[in-house]
Amino acid sequence: MLNNDFSSSVEYDFDRSYNCEENGCNQEGICKCSTICSTKILDVNLQDLTNNIYNQFQGHLGKNQKRDSKISTILYGGEVVDKYCIYRILVYLKTFSTDLWNVEIRAGYYGEEIGSIYLSDLTFLKLEQHIEKIFELESLDEKLKYCLSVEYGYLLTELEEAQFELISIYKTDIDFKKLNQKHIQDCKQEDLSHYFAYNYALPRGIVKKYSDTYTIVDGYHRILATDQKAFEVFLVKE
Repeated sequence: MLNNDFSSSVEYDFDRSYNCEENGCNQEGICKCSTICSTKILDVNLQDLTNNIYNQFQGHLGKNQKRDSKISTILYGGEVVDKYCIYRILVYLKTFSTDLWNVEIRAGYYGEEIGSIYLSDLTFLKLEQHIEKIFELESLDEKLKYCLSVEYGYLLTELEEAQFELISIYKTDIDFKKLNQKHIQDCKQEDLSHYFAYNYALPRGIVKKYSDTYTIVDGYHRILATDQKAFEVFLVKE
């Protein structure tokens, strides 16, 4: 279903070596001996990777599976929900780890060239299975519960029958005093730049409302990282 080539979503580098004298390039006046060495994955853009996967999957859906964007938005939140779930799966599978990526080197008329940038077979297989499942589910509730179950290995009892709603809240509406302070400090010590507003354009997490304030159910890193005054979250409905 998916094409395991995400070159546009991955930053990479490499070195080239030449031996024109031995290969006759100097005599021909055309260098054809370039070889690639020391390939290295530098960074994985998860937001771009999410968009890439979403667009690929949409392009492969059959006519009976495709929905008008307005209808899908009414049914479960549409594109933003699907992309949020894809992103969560990418994080769960640790696709941000450069060790999971490979660089294809192929022959060209003028020496070696970089081909596809692809995930390890096992990670890609798991990714494809999870994405297919997400697109099979037809409601916001099912999609979020599936992602939570995958990420944490289980679903909180209070969430088993829960319903969700996509809303916008202010960061000042969150009662951080009620939250795990040790976890908050641990989160703040990590590099959260990939969750800054210019890198991450999806809902920030899942919250629950108590009186006039909210507490975080899932999404500490994403919420702590943002400097936006207001952002979207999924609310656990009462």
